[in-house]
Amino acid sequence: MIDSEPHRGSFVVPILREDIDDHYRIYGMVQGLASRRAASRITQPTLARLHELHELMQKSDDPDLLHNLNWEFHALINQTGGSRAPTVGAAAACQESATGRIRGTPRCEPRSQPESPEDAGALERGDGAGADAASREHVQFEGEYVIAKLKRDGILADDD
Repeated sequence: MIDSEPHRGSFVVPILREDIDDHYRIYGMVQGLASRRAASRITQPTLARLHELHELMQKSDDPDLLHNLNWEFHALINQTGGSRAPTVGAAAACQESATGRIRGTPRCEPRSQPESPEDAGALERGDGAGADAASREHVQFEGEYVIAKLKRDGILADDD
């Protein structure tokens, strides 16, 4: 990350654990809101596609394919949520997410997609609170994974 200050220049900003954690907490809130709204608007064809996407994720070990399938899974939930604010916010947060830039993150590993059926199950039941909680948990897991990976790689500035 780069910070530019007028008349001073550009500087590399250290990556802090707190910044990554905050990012994923905010992203989780936005995803949760979209999931909560989607629970009351979901259709059978959308649910069928969510289940299909999850099955495809379970069968693949291709990191690029897994990333794309996971992206579609969550984009479908965001679109179903219907509000442009959560959809736009979630898309922006995801694009800025370290998860999308780190190979071997949860989105790139099939065995780390267990939250997806919970998301779909809560949506299927029309359980907005459950969908919200499942989405937040899923995103929190991603954040914890990214923090651990950055720590292992010696990238965090506040690594103890």
